[in-house]
Amino acid sequence: RRLTRLLYAFASARPEIGYCQGINYLAAIILSQVQQEERVLSVLLNLSDILPMYWHPSLEGTRQDTLLFQHLLRENLPSLAAHFDSIGIDVTHLVMPWFLCAFTSTLPMDHAVALIDLMLLEESRAILFRVSLELFRYHETQLIQNLDGIEVMKTVMSLPSDPPSVEELIVGANQYAKVGVTLEGLNKLHLVYSN
Repeated sequence: RRLTRLLYAFASARPEIGYCQGINYLAAIILSQVQQEERVLSVLLNLSDILPMYWHPSLEGTRQDTLLFQHLLRENLPSLAAHFDSIGIDVTHLVMPWFLCAFTSTLPMDHAVALIDLMLLEESRAILFRVSLELFRYHETQLIQNLDGIEVMKTVMSLPSDPPSVEELIVGANQYAKVGVTLEGLNKLHLVYSN
């Protein structure tokens, strides 16, 4: 009941978005950590600002960011990106659920809570990119060795269930901030791709 009330309140506060399935995962995780529904609503509203157009009916923000991620994968993990290309894997389809739910439907709860905290602290969606890159880097050898596209997709879908520890994941992910995977870097990249 609390989750339903919260989702209705969110839809009422953001009628241009209404309801998107990704919100329920975030709301449930946040509700498990924060008891006051008003505070949870405030966090969700903040996240909808941090993740612009992610939950809009068109999913425009999520779709644009998955395309940016594809570029960043090629730039930061070129061997893995080339492997995906060679076996016909479109990485945008692989990371869409990760981005849409901010890993709350895939990573263990302690990981998801830490990532939500980081997004709120940084006021940036860049953590989604950095964590995705780190998950791929962490499992790169395993992914490159697999030549069957369907098996690679199954492996990728299971990556978040076998992550490094929260600390290792965050430390590894933050290495990508040093090479420009920041909100500023994403905004610059978005300008390049939108022209």
